[in-house]
Amino acid sequence: MKENIFMDLLLRTHGENESINFDEVWAEGLFVFDANVLLDIYRLPESARNDMIKVLSHKNFKGRIWIAQQVLIEFLYNRLEVISDQKVKYSAVRKLLDVCRDDYFEVFNKLQGELAKLKVKRKHSSIDPDEFINEENISGGISFIDRFVDKLNELEVKQSDVHTDDKIKPIILDLFKGKVGAGFGEETLIEIYKEGEKRYKNSIPPGFKDNGKDGAYVVGDREYIRKYGDLLLWKEIIEKAKSEDLKHVVLVTGDLKEDWWFKKSGKVLGPRKELLNEIYFNAPALKTFYLYETSNFLVRAGEVLKINVKESTINEARYLSRLERASVQNIMPGEYGYFQLKPIIQMCGETGLLGRLRIHSSVADLPALKIDAHTLISAIELIVENASRHGDGSGLSVISRIARSSVILTFRNKQNKANVSSDPDRHFDVMGHKIHEGASGLLKIYNLLKSSGMRVRAVSSVRNFLLRIYIPKEFFVVDPVEQEDFLME
Repeated sequence: MKENIFMDLLLRTHGENESINFDEVWAEGLFVFDANVLLDIYRLPESARNDMIKVLSHKNFKGRIWIAQQVLIEFLYNRLEVISDQKVKYSAVRKLLDVCRDDYFEVFNKLQGELAKLKVKRKHSSIDPDEFINEENISGGISFIDRFVDKLNELEVKQSDVHTDDKIKPIILDLFKGKVGAGFGEETLIEIYKEGEKRYKNSIPPGFKDNGKDGAYVVGDREYIRKYGDLLLWKEIIEKAKSEDLKHVVLVTGDLKEDWWFKKSGKVLGPRKELLNEIYFNAPALKTFYLYETSNFLVRAGEVLKINVKESTINEARYLSRLERASVQNIMPGEYGYFQLKPIIQMCGETGLLGRLRIHSSVADLPALKIDAHTLISAIELIVENASRHGDGSGLSVISRIARSSVILTFRNKQNKANVSSDPDRHFDVMGHKIHEGASGLLKIYNLLKSSGMRVRAVSSVRNFLLRIYIPKEFFVVDPVEQEDFLME
């Protein structure tokens, strides 16, 4: 290799994102989509789904989208599982609502029974329970569940079914008609699998995080081994860039695993250096290889293509990516969202914290939670964002304490002096008391957590900013043997 070629490869591999001409990338680049992005179109609410399709079909963009043959195979084989999973969720929610309805009536039956024992109606001149606790009021109070069930039934009718026509599949196939890779012959596949075995043993990206996957997709006389899916996608991308002398290639993925992304001090900095070295070496004409997580792609697409991509769409896409990562890391193994706090906090910190994340052992020792993970993830991401924006760059520390009725989760970061108010002990009691006009981020966190029954309190001093989340003890899943001690602490 000539010296100047070597230097060029080295500099491109270790270039900064700031040196990338994103205007040129979006004007000329080829955008490659991973299978998880296409499958997430089934999972997105209708409005968000329409936003995604609107981006992919835009007149200034649709000619530069492409998928590898491996992506098409994974999409076609896995779409029925995704559709089925969506249908199952309706039954799960309906079951929870039925339990809620039964519990609701049981509470009032018990209340009426206890009041009857007191004989207050006969023995008290003023108290008349029947004025309030009657059939009309009880039925009226539960009517929201009936409305929820009606809406659920309405939505389920619209939801695709494995036994009915899939309305999304033809849209996706039409979008990518003539824009699918040729894939590899049987001999090349065998060579890639042999190479993959060696790569995975040495944790060479991409795909080594999928080493535990079993099975294969069979198409004709060829076997597409599932654990090598990412590697096959990667090889197709390299071949595409090399054979067509492409200048810019962007991969859009919902996969946040570390066998794609380069991270330093908890911050995501772009594709791994091994990937950049490999693709720049094999496709010398390529100036840029870049990765977009789905939600970030939608943000940028809205700006460049002048499309109104709703914030709710971006949040939904971000949530699906987080769920995918949580599933991979076994953060939420339970059917109804049981999860540990420490890995959730770690996951949120990896995507944007400036500085080091320090999680005290008291957080790791907490029992699993059984609440809406979406809400908590969104709130912690806001906390991380605020710490990076207003802190001094040293990071964020997290500690927990078990109080009488709740677990107090405290986030602390050192203040950036330029952002500190002249009031050295500025207290934000976002439980309905005074809030400083600059604390809009706190309001967002408060509103998110309030809906799930959690309280928030924050204190700002000259040196430190503390935010405390009060999580009710009943939100934790505790072993029966340890439950009494946990509740009494």
